[in-house]
Amino acid sequence: MYPTKLLLLVSLLAIFTQFAHSQNKGYVIPSNVFYIDANVAPYNKVLPGDTLYFQAGNKDYLGIANFTGTAAKPIIMINQGGDIIIDTNHYYGIAIKNCRFIHFTGTGNPGSMYGFKVNRVAAGAGMEIGYLSSDYEIDHVSVQHTYVAGIYAKTDPDCTPKTQRTAFTQYNTIIHDNYVAYTADEGMYIGSSKYLGEPIVCNGKDSVVMPSLLDGVKVYNNIVTHTGWDGIQVGCAYRNCAIYNNTITFDSDAGVDTQMSGIMINYGTKADCYNNYISDGKGDGIDCLGLGGTRIFNNIIVNPGLTYNPGNTSLPKHGMYISDASVQKDSAFYIFNNNIINPKSEGIRFSSVLTKGNLISSNVIINPGAFDFYQNGNTSFKGIDSYVMIQKPTTTDVTQKNNYYQRTGTAAGFASANMHLSGDFALMTGSPLIDTGDTNPKAITTFDFIRQLRPSGIKSDIGTYEYQGTGVTQSGGTIASSQSLCLGSAPSAFTSAAPASGLTGTPEYKWQMSATGVAGSFTDIAGSNALTYAPGTVNTTTSFIRLARTAGSADWNAAVSSNIVTITVNPLPAASAGTDRTISPGSSTQIGATAVTGSTYSWTSSPAGFTSTSANPTVSPLVTTTYSLKETITATGCTNTHNVTVTLSSVPAAVAGANRSICQGTSTQIGTTAVTGNTYNWTSSPAGFTSTAANPIVSPTVTTTYTLTETITATGSSNS
Repeated sequence: MYPTKLLLLVSLLAIFTQFAHSQNKGYVIPSNVFYIDANVAPYNKVLPGDTLYFQAGNKDYLGIANFTGTAAKPIIMINQGGDIIIDTNHYYGIAIKNCRFIHFTGTGNPGSMYGFKVNRVAAGAGMEIGYLSSDYEIDHVSVQHTYVAGIYAKTDPDCTPKTQRTAFTQYNTIIHDNYVAYTADEGMYIGSSKYLGEPIVCNGKDSVVMPSLLDGVKVYNNIVTHTGWDGIQVGCAYRNCAIYNNTITFDSDAGVDTQMSGIMINYGTKADCYNNYISDGKGDGIDCLGLGGTRIFNNIIVNPGLTYNPGNTSLPKHGMYISDASVQKDSAFYIFNNNIINPKSEGIRFSSVLTKGNLISSNVIINPGAFDFYQNGNTSFKGIDSYVMIQKPTTTDVTQKNNYYQRTGTAAGFASANMHLSGDFALMTGSPLIDTGDTNPKAITTFDFIRQLRPSGIKSDIGTYEYQGTGVTQSGGTIASSQSLCLGSAPSAFTSAAPASGLTGTPEYKWQMSATGVAGSFTDIAGSNALTYAPGTVNTTTSFIRLARTAGSADWNAAVSSNIVTITVNPLPAASAGTDRTISPGSSTQIGATAVTGSTYSWTSSPAGFTSTSANPTVSPLVTTTYSLKETITATGCTNTHNVTVTLSSVPAAVAGANRSICQGTSTQIGTTAVTGNTYNWTSSPAGFTSTAANPIVSPTVTTTYTLTETITATGSSNS
């Protein structure tokens, strides 16, 4: 997994700086060093508590091996002086091997959120933390455009016992505040998915080996978008696992049916999964194939599976899917205070019969896509089953209590009817969700989606937000206005028809834009923090939205949104006048192109005198002339112009010579010296003589007229 050209690498490793840092030491790693190994000098001097400072710059890749700190004194690995940028055809961007008690962080550049940027990996993963690595923290790393997963955090078992479950446990895996985008496979692959055993070949024989377990996993505050497979997958995490505060959008782009979820709580995992925002993926929102004992709460899941084969009921996708794949008998699943909006098929598909005492309570499920199919189709189910589908109701021990099931969110009392951004789900005065949640102690948490106290009233509210009793409706305000313009034109600035309201103090704003206008596809516009916004010239149709939050908020999770405005950019017509050309005097040529339905045409000329409304008129200029076309698309008024110049070529001299008299039986030379690039053609009357010479010798027997046609080859212009 690591480079083999060790002699070259060692020569590079010798260039480093060591200095005292408090009671520990710091080591500066130059930007041209791309592999460091604690078993090789000078890094064999690195001790627990020391810091490795990676100098800013471009790298082909970064490999780190065999560093060991302690729980009290981890080894810090941090960027220095700017960002580390990796764009590579290698099989990894960053790889960490056999390291324990380390903290790898991209917080060394105050001006950058992600100090380690893996922008492209053509042949592998963006970041790998593996081969017996344990007790590590990874944060503020950006990974994009990878051949496989974004981040791997696992040790794959091989034929050596030390890599297998009986000998190795991966402890304290902490992965937070990272950005992962455009991966071919999973965004994050944490722990093995082969909890029940992984088939491999050892010494020529088929074997099944058990991957290591994970004890102590925290995955939080990560942004994961546009993954080919699952957004975040956690497997074999049997104890002390928490997946929370992550934002996952557009998961499962590749549409591989067994690899499609925002969060996959995989085989062998028991987790608390909470306060995650998952939207607009092709897969299920959350899949749970784990041990049981998992709690799933305060998650917002919007449009799960909605774009995966829409209309095809044989390929269902759900807000959540719960199964017995690796469940411990008589354990239970607790699913509460989640918002599931517009799932393709069902809100929750519950397929566990081995568990006992399961609880589904205080959830909001709006508009499951299978409702009409179950209500009106040829099935044994009813529309109500699309909210929570219990596949084997007679053998499933599950209680549903205090859930809010509706076809629309109109009456739910949310802050915004958009029901997409997390802040849209804050509760307004009079909401039926207030003080109507379940009181079962197994379904109670002390905080809501934005960490407000829960309960704040008589009892907890239904859904992800806890009403705080302000009695004030929060609104993102209104912006104006949508515009339709022609390509290249500058739009007017967006104005604030109404500011945000209902927020504490002076609202803070930011603007976002989207090429599609689809909710969930909007991205931040840097520096846009005012009530109004001037977008400048845009070349494609673009939508804009304004977010507002309470001043001083730690993040934008609870922001409320304005209406969406769109700048529609209409294309310009082709306006093809044709290519410049040269013609002979007295000849004609057709300019322009075939008419386009819905366009009008207007021609003028210089020198003046020619006009036409044809798309492709024929012209016969007497002098060199430039013809100007203006084409207009009638529906949009968008215009474009184009010119074509028709040049009249010069006429060759065609000198046959002076008339003369000669004696019978003598000769004479006619014509004149040849001009390079011209051709000559002679005929006679009476007929009988031809020549292609410029100045042939003739010996007529009777009085004869000789006619010369001279042609300029380059232009075709001729004269006689």
